[in-house]
Amino acid sequence: MKTRRIALIGLAILAVTAMADGPTGAGVKGRGIVNSDTKKARIDIEVGERTINSVSEVRGRAEFELKIPGSESERSLRVIRVRATGLTVTDKHAVITGNGMMHLRANGQAVNKPGTVAIEVNDNKGRDAQTGDPDTYTITFTGTGDNPVNFTYTGTVSPGDIGVRAAQNVP
Repeated sequence: MKTRRIALIGLAILAVTAMADGPTGAGVKGRGIVNSDTKKARIDIEVGERTINSVSEVRGRAEFELKIPGSESERSLRVIRVRATGLTVTDKHAVITGNGMMHLRANGQAVNKPGTVAIEVNDNKGRDAQTGDPDTYTITFTGTGDNPVNFTYTGTVSPGDIGVRAAQNVP
């Protein structure tokens, strides 16, 4: 019985210590369609920061997919997958950085290009809001290695939603 009580007290102390360690991390989460002129891209983001024992760590991923219309033989697809390593949040604005891979497919050929990625989002309205400005999204891919490919895409998110939350202090 004593062993069980000591174990429960130890777990309680560990939980309180982890919660009192400081802020719970900032985060960005959402999905939707980004409209830019006549091109539409699909996005999916889930990136967060957590602090454990006074050490902050950013984890998460993001994906961007753009199909460029054209004849069947000319259709192309750009898919950018990102492993997040950096996150900066100010109010409802976030910048996500990390390493990424662009998968290009056109005319039956597929090429993978490595690079670095920066994603900038503005959470302009709440999840269920019917009015207000739509959220905005910008992705910049900077290629590395031989024959690098650079790419930028900016647009508004509709339909869909991107939520940005600042770090919260735990009492």
